Amino acid sequence: MSAGFALKNVTINTIQACEETGDSQTAGTVADNQTTAKVEKAGEYYKITLPNTSAGLSVTADNTYLYGQVSIMKVDGADGTRLSGAAFEVYRDGVKGTGTLLNDVDFEEEKDNTGKGTGIYTAKLLLTSISGNTFYIYEKSAPDNYLPDASNYITVTLTPGQVADVETEGGEELKKAWSESKYATSESTKVNNDAMLGDYIFPNYKGANIELVKYDNVRAAKNSSVESEKPAPLNGVTFTLYQRTINPKGNWSRADSGITGKDGKIQFLVNPDMQYALAEESTGLTNYQGLEGIYSYADGAESENSLSTETVTIDNQPKTLYLLNNDALTKGATYAYNAYNIPYVNLEIRKFDALEPSNENARMTAKAALYDVTAVSYTHLTLPTILRV
Repeated sequence: MSAGFALKNVTINTIQACEETGDSQTAGTVADNQTTAKVEKAGEYYKITLPNTSAGLSVTADNTYLYGQVSIMKVDGADGTRLSGAAFEVYRDGVKGTGTLLNDVDFEEEKDNTGKGTGIYTAKLLLTSISGNTFYIYEKSAPDNYLPDASNYITVTLTPGQVADVETEGGEELKKAWSESKYATSESTKVNNDAMLGDYIFPNYKGANIELVKYDNVRAAKNSSVESEKPAPLNGVTFTLYQRTINPKGNWSRADSGITGKDGKIQFLVNPDMQYALAEESTGLTNYQGLEGIYSYADGAESENSLSTETVTIDNQPKTLYLLNNDALTKGATYAYNAYNIPYVNLEIRKFDALEPSNENARMTAKAALYDVTAVSYTHLTLPTILRV
């Protein structure tokens, strides 16, 4: 008679009284004769073959606790300020792309006595071997106003029951690590980052915010006395953000793209050390001629400054780029821009008999031609007086 059941990382012991051939066996061994129980490993199952006489036989399964625990800290890499609101993902026995993604792992952020996040995140990780596993912890989403980091990761090796905690004690000495010592030893951000990651500390850095609002009319219409003619936010327009190094000045490459919402707004969080430019893509609208221009402004300022442009070829396509900055941006600052559209307007031409303009029956049929011309200067002409006879 035999029985099978699924267990992982266990040792199966069979003990039967009055047996001279051995009281205990472990998974994978086979008895010397048919008078003792047999234990065989078959995939995820352990198969136990009972002897002909099973009186006094007991079977025990000793399971091994296969979880380890890790705590990590999320900080501003520049000064060590702890950051709340991050999320992480974990890969086992390999980096992203080669390791196994653990979908059921949830890093829980510790809270202080007021319910505020402390920047310390803890998770229990399932092992697959009693000898331990190596885990690779990546950032899944960054705290608000901080640049995402998809390349750095924390490496931790855990054995069953092991707890790996980030160092949170030290007071002023820990703070000095970011200003005077351990995490500020190099002008290289990578060297400092590696030092933090090795201590289960995941750094992020503040970005600069670029905010643009797209309007459906020309900029001059802001001063219209007719409320309905004033520019209104325009939804559904796609902009592409391009970037290049400042010094030395590099080639433009695509950084991001987005579509304006109902409030006409689109936002980008960017690395402050780069130069940026915006290009408007196809709007998908038929009642607009195109982009009039993009203007920068500061909150509370009355005036707007027109951005300069640069015509470039990207992917064999000519593009007009509106240059947002020439120098490095300020970390944590917001840079605001307005983009105005050139709409098509309705034009109605009526032909009247000049002598009887109010006579509906006197209206005439005529052909009219409409030309699109470049801007020119016009001289005011005095029209001759129409004489009635």
